[in-house]
Amino acid sequence: DQAMLDWLFQSGLPAHIVLNKCDKLSRMQAQNVLKKLQPTFSAYPSVSLQLFSASNKTGLEELRQKILEWLFVE
Repeated sequence: DQAMLDWLFQSGLPAHIVLNKCDKLSRMQAQNVLKKLQPTFSAYPSVSLQLFSASNKTGLEELRQKILEWLFVE
């Protein structure tokens, strides 16, 4: 994972990390995980993170917007 992030960063490409299965945690626990991980990726300004759950569709719209943002860059 680190090698991939380094390669993306050196190539000038963005990355979006999807923290899946957030429905297995309480909302507060999931937010704490997100806050705990954000500093880990602060060296990579083009990396974003988000919580996601396919089963209850948490984060689906945010992920859709990120993909559309990448597809329709001017």
